[in-house]
Amino acid sequence: MGNKTIAATPAEQETAPGGNPALWDTVFNATFTTTNTGSVKGAQVPQLCVGFPSSTPSGTPKKQLRGFEKVTLASNATAKVSLPLMRRNLSYWDVVTQGWVIPAGEFTLSLGFSSGDFKTMTSLAVI
Repeated sequence: MGNKTIAATPAEQETAPGGNPALWDTVFNATFTTTNTGSVKGAQVPQLCVGFPSSTPSGTPKKQLRGFEKVTLASNATAKVSLPLMRRNLSYWDVVTQGWVIPAGEFTLSLGFSSGDFKTMTSLAVI
């Protein structure tokens, strides 16, 4: 094939997400505290996963990563972290209606440092 060069240049006009602008509205803030219990400065990345209600169609992932933030803390320091959940974060794409849908039922919010290490969970219902 020889040498090929690919260049990416910014668009000449402003770009923005398409579709329903309400998808980008924050509907909940998941707020929590995290503490460095170690004896030295350290960093961690709390992760927020959303578990979808049983009313979600089959084939839709039942749990999805919806937020994370790297937090660097001094020894024995505590920080308050808030991760926004937008309407899009609580929706699935409905292939029949060709639109985003928030399913009826109870969502589960799981917080931890990996998908196999959740430290706390809570539930919420979107009305």
